[in-house]
Amino acid sequence: MSLRILPPPLPRPVLGPPQRLKDAAEGGNYQIIAMRMDPGTRKKLEDLGLLPSRIFQLLFQDPTGRAVLRLDGELILLGRRETPHIEVRSWKLSS
Repeated sequence: MSLRILPPPLPRPVLGPPQRLKDAAEGGNYQIIAMRMDPGTRKKLEDLGLLPSRIFQLLFQDPTGRAVLRLDGELILLGRRETPHIEVRSWKLSS
């Protein structure tokens, strides 16, 4: 009988509580939980790659709610009408 050496376990993500994208802090990584908006707007955002379970970085957010995201190396600008309707949670790898 031979012994196998197992690789170290992969780090697991630490997920924060749900919140609206409008209330998220700049500079953090977030996972999309849900998008609650009209089907036309939702389809446009899905075409940009914003889908539930996707991870993105929030680069900038102004007081009115407009936001700039980085998703797969691309920058996406969201208006103040979209950000209150996107539910996210913070996402980071455990150390």
